Amino acid sequence: MKKVILLSLVASATLLSANDEGYYFTPTIGKVINESSDLNKEKIYGFRVGMPVENQYGLDTFEFAYDRQTGVDYTSRLDSTKTNRFSANFLKHYNYTTAYTPYGLAGIGYETFSNEQLDANDALFLNVGVGIKYKINENFSLMTDVRHLIRLDEFDSHTIFDIGLVIPFGKVQKQAPVVVEEKKVAPVVIAPKDSDNDGVIDEKDLCPTTKAGVKVDANGCEIVVAPKDSDNDGVIDEKDLCPTTKAGVKVDANGCEIVVAPKDSDNDGVIDEKDLCPTTKAGVKVDANGCEIVVAPKDSDNDGVIDEKDKCPNTPTGFTVDASGCEISYNLKINFDTNKADIKPQYNDEISKFVLFMNTFPAYKAEIGGHTDNVGDAVLNKKLSTQRANSVKERFTKEGVETTRMTAVGYGEEKPVASNDTVEGRDENRRIEVILSK
Repeated sequence: MKKVILLSLVASATLLSANDEGYYFTPTIGKVINESSDLNKEKIYGFRVGMPVENQYGLDTFEFAYDRQTGVDYTSRLDSTKTNRFSANFLKHYNYTTAYTPYGLAGIGYETFSNEQLDANDALFLNVGVGIKYKINENFSLMTDVRHLIRLDEFDSHTIFDIGLVIPFGKVQKQAPVVVEEKKVAPVVIAPKDSDNDGVIDEKDLCPTTKAGVKVDANGCEIVVAPKDSDNDGVIDEKDLCPTTKAGVKVDANGCEIVVAPKDSDNDGVIDEKDLCPTTKAGVKVDANGCEIVVAPKDSDNDGVIDEKDKCPNTPTGFTVDASGCEISYNLKINFDTNKADIKPQYNDEISKFVLFMNTFPAYKAEIGGHTDNVGDAVLNKKLSTQRANSVKERFTKEGVETTRMTAVGYGEEKPVASNDTVEGRDENRRIEVILSK
């Protein structure tokens, strides 16, 4: 309550003198602190539209403001909301003739939530604030302010900090000052001297004795026209027997191309200027770049271990293998909905493939690890991840895998594979991972 009274006094104290700014549009970004609600601190963006006003109370600007937040998480539950705030405010500026213009504001608005929860519901609010504008140039200014919102349903409060670029699209008309003209006596003008009559006065003429009729540049010096070389081969047209030579071609004294047989130092059939491997040994087969054609060793099961070193040559797709090409883990693609441990039908094919592997290779045992995102309580997430691991284990058992060959472990939010700051990252972290052993 003390903060509300203090901001109100500061806002009232700044309502001093008039603003000579016209209509303006201001896109803004900022941050909101929900001081008395269940919402996390989140970024906010919006805009302001202002117009000049005059009234008996000395207010100078009316402003319409809009702010929006998306994906605002509740602090005590796995849920979020979108928030829209609309407000109409009156502003008062002072000292706008300087670079810095402080201002105060007061107004009323309405706040809406896409997902109403307890103390987060639609309501009217009052708001007061203070700010300052910095004039960048004649056309643009930067603004920053702090606004305190007081909801009228339960007197909860928020504080909004924002910054924006003020883009004017109208100016207040000012009375032009009266200018008294003084009668002046026209001075006697003496034409500057141009001794050689070339159009450049003597004080700027670097060549003051140019002959009559010669074309000169801005410095009064003769413009010399170079002989023409149409194909830019270094031989002027009047001596060029091949006047259309292509750019970059070496020519002789007559301007004609000098033809030299291309060199092939290693005799591999690719000339040196195109040969990326100019020292290839005799008899080696080369590609178009003159480099030896190397046949890659075969890897029949595409597990990254070549056949001659692969001790498990028929590894199914999806398994991670060791240096010998044998399975150590399986990328089982099963993800879960928020706060759920149910296996969705879309993962039936993934489950069937893994069951086939386990039944084909009975020497393997599997650790089934359950994981969550970081939304919610860590202890509850640990429990939820264990439920997910047990759900998958029970499904494998029903499909014919011996339960003694499997263990279910819940890791909670401890081992994310993606960022929990995005919806997509949290979807990836609600998953199952299988680690194999013998």
